[in-house]
Amino acid sequence: MDTSYFKYSEHDTVVGRRPYNPKDILKLYLYGNDKGVFSSRKLERECRENIVVFWLLNGLRPESKTICNFRKDNAENLKRFFKEFAIKLASDGLIDGKIVGIDGTKIRANNASKNNYSLKRL
Repeated sequence: MDTSYFKYSEHDTVVGRRPYNPKDILKLYLYGNDKGVFSSRKLERECRENIVVFWLLNGLRPESKTICNFRKDNAENLKRFFKEFAIKLASDGLIDGKIVGIDGTKIRANNASKNNYSLKRL
């Protein structure tokens, strides 16, 4: 897939470092989405501690700020990438694209002792 539209982070060049290749940060971002790791700080920790991520990024260890800036600078490009990816999956016959379901339900527990009623309390 074409990823040439992703921007290099301008924040790194201000500090004096060479910017990371956007493809590498995109790989880290996709890994995090697959494993349910969304925090930039947790992704930074994964780069240091997880051998799979170390191999995936060829030993690169981006800081959390770099990961965060990548998301911020490429928000529209990430949406475009995922749309193109879904279209590719549909054209390859891996998904039909008719039903999409995302469950983000959060239900707060309400089982505190003050909320439980006994016959005596009623």
